[in-house]
Amino acid sequence: MTYLIQPFNWRIVWKYVVLLMIPLGIAAIVPLVYALLLKDWYLSFCFLLCSIIVYIVSKYLRSNIPEQTFKYREGLVIVAVCYPIGAGIAAIPFILDSDISWIDAFFEAMSGVTTTGFTMLQPESLAPPLVLWRAIIQWIGGIGFILMFVGFLVSAGSPMAKLFVPETQQERIPLTLEKIASVIMRIYIFFTLLGVLLLFFSGMTLFDAFCFAMSAISTGGFSPYNDSAIPYPSANVKLVLIFLMIVGAIHFTLIYKSIYTLKSPHKCIKRLIFNPQLFTLISSLTLVFIIVYLYNGSAQNLNLFFTIVSAHTNTGFSVGVALTSLPFFMSLLIPIMFVGGCIASTTGGIKIFRALIAFQVLYRIILKPFLIREEITLSTFNSERLNEDDIRKIMSLILLQGGLIFIATMIFVGYGFDFFSAFFDMTSALSTVGLTSGIVDPSLPTSLKFLLILLMWMGRVEIFPVFILCYAIFRKGI
Repeated sequence: MTYLIQPFNWRIVWKYVVLLMIPLGIAAIVPLVYALLLKDWYLSFCFLLCSIIVYIVSKYLRSNIPEQTFKYREGLVIVAVCYPIGAGIAAIPFILDSDISWIDAFFEAMSGVTTTGFTMLQPESLAPPLVLWRAIIQWIGGIGFILMFVGFLVSAGSPMAKLFVPETQQERIPLTLEKIASVIMRIYIFFTLLGVLLLFFSGMTLFDAFCFAMSAISTGGFSPYNDSAIPYPSANVKLVLIFLMIVGAIHFTLIYKSIYTLKSPHKCIKRLIFNPQLFTLISSLTLVFIIVYLYNGSAQNLNLFFTIVSAHTNTGFSVGVALTSLPFFMSLLIPIMFVGGCIASTTGGIKIFRALIAFQVLYRIILKPFLIREEITLSTFNSERLNEDDIRKIMSLILLQGGLIFIATMIFVGYGFDFFSAFFDMTSALSTVGLTSGIVDPSLPTSLKFLLILLMWMGRVEIFPVFILCYAIFRKGI
């Protein structure tokens, strides 16, 4: 029997998990105040309960567990545990609502904190504080994943860490990995408030503007309406949402770099144009739209482009495009949902960074028989050479994502769903998109709802932390 080589500190894991729940407990005060203004005393109690639970548990752990540093393996488990715990806390107001079953409540909360956007509820039948809560948990889920990715998943000195640090000798940008969290938070809040203003002046009510802006920038996709974004057919609203979705899918430190170099427009434009992830994102959006335009004609151009952006950024907003009547369009959406947006963004999927590395690996495999040994080059990204271990991890993640989608698809097929629709929805679930062919609805069996919850969770944390968590739980010597 094998054992973990190094001891695993569960106490520090639980301490940091609960500390990361504090923003959720604080955020519950917003719908609490809103419920009080509406004189909805029962909902006020529900949100107060969320805050009290987080406060009591966090205070107990902070006073009983001394300050300690955690290792990389503990960081992975912290990330894995955060989402089901956060979903459990976020589900409390839904669970206490007598009209919502506990499984649908937990599904809704997990869909929110993972920024997926699948729903088992009818938003228009919910009390306004609950609608606002749905948007808030997505907003927290979006920024929370970026901060946890930077704090717990990126090893200092690795090529991936260099993607986060916008400091070079030539540019002298005063930012370190430790300070990136605060920079990202300020950018996130700025674009959220900008989105609220733009949506409000485009014709939305202030309440809807807040809900849509928080869901769009977090690439979550929750809407205050049963029909997603359909109630707002205005072209201005759609363009603002497209802008917010794309911002949410961009590498957030790239946004910082661009803002920092605004004094030099030439340098700023050069940075944006030649960034490989952003260039790939814009190019693939344009290419897919051109293909759809040539195939489908000029009908619904803006709606089709909106849906393409919604899929590629893993947001999941819908504007009424009947996906099941456009199988060719659906087949184009599947790969861009699978890839998602840039690394260090709010999107799901494997990320453009990994897709580009995978293409390099395939190119090397194809090219290798035609080259002498000395001419074979290693994979690089932004002039940074990736070692073979990094490449193996990237390729393993991509294969695992694909394998899980296929297995989940076959389970749904076993329940009588057709393969193509199930494959589309499973890709959407694991990539935390939220677009559906119609399969995901409240009538699903509980077992399939659990499967979707598992996919949303694993897709949000990028699989490996869940495997490490399972290993830590079921192996001895921990």
